Amino acid sequence: MMYDIFKDYIHMTEGTEVPAIYRRWAIITAMGAWIGRDAYFKFSGMELYPNLYVLLMGASGVKKSSAIKRAKKVLMRAGYDAFAAEKTTKEKFLMDLAGMEEADLLDSPFDNDMAESFITADEFNDFFGNNIFDFLATLGVLWDYSGVYKSRIKNGAQVEIRDPVISLLAGNTQTTLANTFPPEALGQGFFSRIIAVFSEPTKKRITFPAAPSEEQLEDFITKLKAIKLNCNGALDITEEAVALVDKIYKTWSPVEDERFAHYSSRRLIHLLKLITIHAAARCSNIIEPEDVVYANTVLSYAEHYMPKAFGEFGRGKNAGVAHKVVEILEAAERPLDFAAIWELVHHDLSDLDELARVTRNLVTAGKIKYSAEGFTASRRKLKFKNDGTVDSKYLTAEELGHE
Repeated sequence: MMYDIFKDYIHMTEGTEVPAIYRRWAIITAMGAWIGRDAYFKFSGMELYPNLYVLLMGASGVKKSSAIKRAKKVLMRAGYDAFAAEKTTKEKFLMDLAGMEEADLLDSPFDNDMAESFITADEFNDFFGNNIFDFLATLGVLWDYSGVYKSRIKNGAQVEIRDPVISLLAGNTQTTLANTFPPEALGQGFFSRIIAVFSEPTKKRITFPAAPSEEQLEDFITKLKAIKLNCNGALDITEEAVALVDKIYKTWSPVEDERFAHYSSRRLIHLLKLITIHAAARCSNIIEPEDVVYANTVLSYAEHYMPKAFGEFGRGKNAGVAHKVVEILEAAERPLDFAAIWELVHHDLSDLDELARVTRNLVTAGKIKYSAEGFTASRRKLKFKNDGTVDSKYLTAEELGHE
């Protein structure tokens, strides 16, 4: 590998409290938007482009917005200008994507040969304005759309968009997600197309966060421009890389959470998009085994924490309280007894029996543990297969110690 542009970026932005996993996925998503339709992978007769929908999930104050803003600034500095408006409606978004003003609705819809847009939203819900459900359904369709997308808007006028390619990088909290969407929304097409990236707050406390130096930025932007210059058209793939993708697809174990069943059905497409990004990031037009392993490693790492990304959203009655109990125990420095938990959540429940059911269900699900000293949070240990499909060398020390 000539250089690892992702580790370069993580190193360049390490003078902050932003978790490394957020910084990694912010620049991966930005890289997919930067590549746009310049490079793609030919899959089953279709052109598979490297656009991603990534949702940074975590409690308030985990620096999701900082990760998004920094990646956006870097792309702007490099000359990228296809950012979506900070807040919009579905109709206006489609008009912008088609390169149309309201006065142009009756004109030719093909002013732009290709329509690209990068949605960067510090707060996921704020971007969508009213009728968020309809908007998300449309984004679900556009994720891997090929051809001319047609939609009727405003007084029956029709907008037509040739080969749309949309990238999305947004932040959200588990509480806001649960308060916005009904549990059944997880079965909607949009949610199967997102990669939910979770992190807890880092233990770092940096009073005056450091910005990347001018030298670092210029070096990074030079590398971005080299990718744009050298990676074009369909990427080739070696036989060894094909065999590795086949092995991963046939041996991968689904995320241990029924809420991600729809995501699991599209996991191969997510992986291929990531592989395309990692190959292009090397300024290569050929996908090598190392690209497959690198992409599968970072995706597998994100998947390990996906159940925590949604908290207890989608799990039925008292899901919000269950998530709150888990958060309380994760933040606690010692085991808490039943009375201590009740003191913190009694406003959310009608009686002690409800809390008993919540804690019992969480213990049964392995989310918390109980001992004579009280309740504690369970922490799943990160384990990678020793089969050549993942390699921890691609992760930072911070990521490897993240639990």
